[in-house]
Amino acid sequence: MKNNRLEVSSVLQGDHAVLSIETGWTANTSNHMIEVRLFDDENRIVSSVCSASPKLSLTLERPNLWNGIADPYLYIVEARLVEGGNVIAAKEATIGIKDLSFHPDLGVFLNGQPTALKGLKLPADGKTADKEANFEDLAQVVDQLHASGVQAVLVNFNQHSQDFFDLCEETGLFVWPDTKESLEQWSKHVLEISMS
Repeated sequence: MKNNRLEVSSVLQGDHAVLSIETGWTANTSNHMIEVRLFDDENRIVSSVCSASPKLSLTLERPNLWNGIADPYLYIVEARLVEGGNVIAAKEATIGIKDLSFHPDLGVFLNGQPTALKGLKLPADGKTADKEANFEDLAQVVDQLHASGVQAVLVNFNQHSQDFFDLCEETGLFVWPDTKESLEQWSKHVLEISMS
């Protein structure tokens, strides 16, 4: 997931996940270090790493997986820039660790399980496309999506706010980018529905 705080991605490898974190910071002196900690949903540190590099990776054994609406489990990634033992800057992001794949004939697989999805294309001129929209309005839209049975949304990433993407991930909605390749996957594997 990419956001204005951190760029975080994950890959499942057997019974563990490898997270790649890009902080955007540069350790300018030998006194600078970048610490990254991963917290579970009970605010326990489950993995950590420290380096002078702005790009770090860490491993998490037996992660709890993000499983859509059924269990949208999220971890918090916290990065801190430390100078001489003092924290001089901090950033954080959330991530749902998952394995999402597409089979040409069998459809969408989430964490190895076939997953039937109902989806909705969101217009570029709606409430979610307003990058200045307030959080309450966005939460209301996400609630309406859930009430309509929507499990996935097709959006143009350049036209929607980070708060909207965060709400979707927190509540288990799949977010599908509006690209040529994604549109092909969407049309093959998502049952498109309308808002009720």
